[in-house]
Amino acid sequence: MIQLFCSIRQDQNTYNEKIISQIKNSLPPTCISSVAYSASLQMRNGENLGEMEEWMVNTFKRRFPDFKADAQTLFDLSGISDVRDTFENTKKQKEEIIKEKISGLIESQQAKFLHQIDDIYMQAKNNLNDIENGDCEQLARKLNDMKEKLDSVRIVVRNRFESATVSSRRKIEEMAVELMKEMQNHQSFEVAISSETKHHRNTTGHLWWKKTEHWDEVITTNSANVGDAESNMRNYYASCLEMVNSNFIHLLQIDKLKEQIKGDVMGAFEASDRNFDENKILVPLDTTLNRITIPEVEIDLSKYESMLDGKLAGIVSNGVVQNENIPVLKRAQDQVIAAMSQDIIFNVKEQGKMIDNKLQVQGSVFIDSIVGQLNENQQKMEKLIQNKRESVSKMKKFIEELRDSKRTLLEV
Repeated sequence: MIQLFCSIRQDQNTYNEKIISQIKNSLPPTCISSVAYSASLQMRNGENLGEMEEWMVNTFKRRFPDFKADAQTLFDLSGISDVRDTFENTKKQKEEIIKEKISGLIESQQAKFLHQIDDIYMQAKNNLNDIENGDCEQLARKLNDMKEKLDSVRIVVRNRFESATVSSRRKIEEMAVELMKEMQNHQSFEVAISSETKHHRNTTGHLWWKKTEHWDEVITTNSANVGDAESNMRNYYASCLEMVNSNFIHLLQIDKLKEQIKGDVMGAFEASDRNFDENKILVPLDTTLNRITIPEVEIDLSKYESMLDGKLAGIVSNGVVQNENIPVLKRAQDQVIAAMSQDIIFNVKEQGKMIDNKLQVQGSVFIDSIVGQLNENQQKMEKLIQNKRESVSKMKKFIEELRDSKRTLLEV
């Protein structure tokens, strides 16, 4: 899963509105004085006041003649008790939230664990039945029959993986186009225009023939904030990560692919055929499909921040560029965003190639993987059958332990 480690801001105005809202929700402010609190502690402990504490007490006495300089008054003045009450309430709320989240996590994991135990339980029951009622020759016949039926759908399964590969490639290309288009939404920034009027005068001639001319000159200055270009760059980066994250989640449609392949494989066996254990097919099927994971796409944002700084060297003053340097800022911003876009698209396509490779490999070896696990299980079963009495006893004990585990989990 792609890791989104930055918050996504649609624009600067939305970001500012969130900050303002948080400030409003925090009002009114709680006023505290650490110096007053320190002075109250020193008085209670019979200690001499420190320099800051003594200065504060003397200031209050001078300005407010009726000021009572004792430990309790200073403690009340410090406001620390109000902060403590707020902190304790916040701490309790935090602990309750953590407990709720842990409880929800435990319930979720409990359900998954119960499901896994139940799968193992059914597999153990089937193995016990094979040990009690089967023999090595019978198991060998069952294994050969399953191999033949699996071979009959080998091409069908491989085609499923190839279709998934073609779909993945198409979606990767579509994603690359969308990432390029997204640049257009992060390239404009505000240019501020300011005017200043300067008065001029010029005197010519001598004595009573002197003549003075007056005129005004309007000087217009265009300014752009480099921070706006940096925000465009960061917002494009965040939008790309969001887009890639969303697309990669739906890229393979693992659940759909899994159901299709399960249908193909299980379709090779008659529904009424009880000569095979369904879990012997489904377990290796799930194991193989789970090897196909969603990739991570990450790039280092600081690289592009440094790139922009390098392109603007010598033309920025207090975070602002002016007049003829504004087109330089625009060009530098667009070049950096374009470079970032190329790197992200390259990264996405490389991850796409890795997905293609995994799908093609699994398409070629998928049936072989299932057969290999069936052979491995066959060898284990033959050893158990050869020592049937001891194996049955151990298997029954194991099944009972699984039952106990399920009961214990339900009681948690």
